[in-house]
This record gives sequence, structure tokens and C-alpha cells, in this order.
Amino acid sequence: VDAVEITRNRYLDGVTVQSIEIGTEELRGSDGGMRNVSNMIIILEKKN
Repeated sequence: VDAVEITRNRYLDGVTVQSIEIGTEELRGSDGGMRNVSNMIIILEKKN
């Protein structure tokens, strides 16, 4: 979230956050066990 805000405020004039999705994926670790890994998708939109 901080990376998006810094990028948007410093470099991308007229860009707004369109949507934010959060979730959890189950991935297999190096030891063979399953791990929950959080993820976040932030969609930006340029306003004309």
C-alpha cells in the first residue's frame, strides 16, 4: 500500500486507486508443508 501511495503521489499525476482486493493463497513450502500466504492486488486508474 505504501509503495502505491508513494508512486501515485510522486510520479503518477491523476492516478487514483480503482480497487483493492485482499486474499490468502495456500502454497507448498520447501519442507513440503502447506503455508498460507497473504496477497493484495491494487488496481490503479488514470483519470483524464
